[in-house]
Amino acid sequence: LLMPSDKNLVTVACVNFKPAGGDKEGSLERIADFTDQAGQKGANIILFPELALTSMPPDALLPRVAETIPGPSTEKIAQLAAQLNAYVIIGMLERDQKDSTRIYNAAAVIGPSGVLGSYRKTHPFHPFENYERGKTFPLFETPYGPIGIGICYDTYCFPEVCRNYAARGVRLYCNLTAVPCGLQCSDEADLYMTMLKARSIENQLFIATAGLVGKERIEQLGEVTFLGLSVIVGPQAERSSCHVYAGPADEVKEEIVMTELDLSVKSSSPLVANILSHRHPEIYVDFAGAPASDEGKD
Repeated sequence: LLMPSDKNLVTVACVNFKPAGGDKEGSLERIADFTDQAGQKGANIILFPELALTSMPPDALLPRVAETIPGPSTEKIAQLAAQLNAYVIIGMLERDQKDSTRIYNAAAVIGPSGVLGSYRKTHPFHPFENYERGKTFPLFETPYGPIGIGICYDTYCFPEVCRNYAARGVRLYCNLTAVPCGLQCSDEADLYMTMLKARSIENQLFIATAGLVGKERIEQLGEVTFLGLSVIVGPQAERSSCHVYAGPADEVKEEIVMTELDLSVKSSSPLVANILSHRHPEIYVDFAGAPASDEGKD
């Protein structure tokens, strides 16, 4: 059993990963191989990108390639997770168990005891992602505390997602991503790193990100180069800025970035140390969709 002090220490691995085109079984075999590699090196949590199992198939193929969670692919990885005593998070298309017409861009969460469930992307990037919208932010309990999950657009453009988790005690946020970019990727890479660091600073969160890498032809987008750059960022005790603990990975190659984190670390800078305790949720009700109040206007 882990002692309480040990629960702050966790080794996280993020995999720069390229799906095997339309070969879901081939992708699953390679996910298993990378999982084994990371687990053998001591990873406790192993993170794969958004849509790692299938990439973004044509809409007509969605019913055939989507799976329930639990399902055949997650059960296979569950066997490996049990052997490695590790948690594995994989981006895939989830078919609703009760209504097979409802398909989600999801993250399957698998632990040593089996399949724990899924997070469903709450902000699909329309019109390119013709998937159902997730409606909850589930917590997944681990020996290192609860972890929260977001998928790509959720993280970069909707700060409410990370804040929701941080306000509920999450210290490690897992971001599965598939960022399409131009030939140089410089603009997208700058946005990507800026937003990850901002989410980390404003919530005092560790953020682990795994990205799709390589080139692929996508029906909805044409020829696409994915950003890669899997990275792990988080707070550090003596600074207000965000620290890069591992990565970024390469922009074009598959690889694993991995590090041990002490999740008890918080910034001691007075600028950011007490952000969460300085919140005033009672005055944020306008964010729920009501018109902004005119109070205080001339």
